[in-house]
This record gives sequence, C-alpha cells and structure tokens, in this order.
Amino acid sequence: MPRYHFSRALYHKLVSKFNLGAFYRPTGSPAQKRISHVLRQYFGLPLLKPNHMKAEVERLEKELQQLSGHVAHTVAERLNRFHIYVVNYWMNLMGPINISVAGALHKTNNVIER
Repeated sequence: MPRYHFSRALYHKLVSKFNLGAFYRPTGSPAQKRISHVLRQYFGLPLLKPNHMKAEVERLEKELQQLSGHVAHTVAERLNRFHIYVVNYWMNLMGPINISVAGALHKTNNVIER
C-alpha cells in the first residue's frame, strides 16, 4: 500500500471522525503546537521499518498522554480515540509490514514524487 493512501486515510479520520483538524496546523498555545507535532509524526510511520513501528507508536502514545493534561477533557478523549484507531486498524489489522515503505523504490503513487 503506498504511503499516500495511509496518509490520506489518516488525515480524513483526523479531521472528520475525531474532529482534530484544528490541531493539525501548529498554531495556538504551546500545548497545541506540541500536539500538532505529535499528530504529524503519525503520518511518518510508513517510512519506518516494520520492526520499528511498534516502539514508535508506543512513544507517540506516551507523548499524547502527557499532553492530554493540557487540553480539555473532550479533546483528550478524541486524541485517545485517534490513537486507538491507529493501533487497532493500521497496526493490528493492516500490520506494519503492509504499510511500511522502507526500502521501496516508489514511496507514493504520485508520479512527480518518483
């Protein structure tokens, strides 16, 4: 699966289902900027080797847990649900081997990026 499809699906869920689009851009308070930085790191998961993804996802979870104390409770719940979505769907169901593009000749299906 090309990285484009993973990123597009992740962004769509981030904005529509979890209503976290405001955190995608690094604006606002320092906590919001840090959350934006963490959320953007999820999009880089396919660039990692499959055996490194689990540790990275666990690290991202810890960072989100630390930052959830600096936002409203409803936002913290949405951040937690987003992380659970990534773990349950992408890591467990699809699997790191299927989403990793580490070592691939073409990392997206965009001809210009090739």
